[in-house]
Amino acid sequence: MRIQIHISVTVLILIHKSASEAVSLPSPANVSIQCDSYGVEVRWEYPDLSQDVYFQVKVKGEFSERNSNLTQKLHLNISSMLSEPAYNRYYVNVMAVRGGEKSEPTKSDAFSYNVYATAHIKCYLDFPEVKLSPKEGKLHVQFSNPLQLYRNSPALRGLTDNLVYCIETEEGKNEVCETCQSKQNTSCETSVVFSEHRGEYCINLTGKIGQRFFNLRSSCFTGDIRSSFHFTRH
Repeated sequence: MRIQIHISVTVLILIHKSASEAVSLPSPANVSIQCDSYGVEVRWEYPDLSQDVYFQVKVKGEFSERNSNLTQKLHLNISSMLSEPAYNRYYVNVMAVRGGEKSEPTKSDAFSYNVYATAHIKCYLDFPEVKLSPKEGKLHVQFSNPLQLYRNSPALRGLTDNLVYCIETEEGKNEVCETCQSKQNTSCETSVVFSEHRGEYCINLTGKIGQRFFNLRSSCFTGDIRSSFHFTRH
């Protein structure tokens, strides 16, 4: 009887020890999402960076999920793991792995390139550099076509939407809106009329490609648009 009790106690101790070891691996902390016109990267922190600790990232969308290969880095580009990123929203789980041990996963905030999605992190696109110059008494606005510049990014993957962009002047009277298509030239351009001449001409550029919006970009032109002597301040 004593032998049986001793064996039972030993088994319980081993089970408790095994369970304690299974959850002893710390979880990653401060999982964050960095997203822009070119892609998405997840970053995290970890207290123990010994050589035998690896990390696995799981990207979960509304209709699918994908696991990454193990990595020892504290960041991972997950752009290729996103399915239909122009519409979906996602969150990421990061888990520490050491041998047969796995930590509890740490979850990121939800993120999306779709401005209408319910997500804490909204991923916006950026306009390329804007070139301002005088043309026939107007201010000529020109920039690289984002539909071509970002065509391989997750934000525009598989899309057929055109770019709709709007230019507002500091006069605030008229807003000029134009459409730029992917099959157009490598640049988008238009001209803006000012009601009076001044030493500096400033514009605000906004836009969207379907449900993906751009960050506002401001640019100024210093000089007289009736003259060819000028310089642009971005």
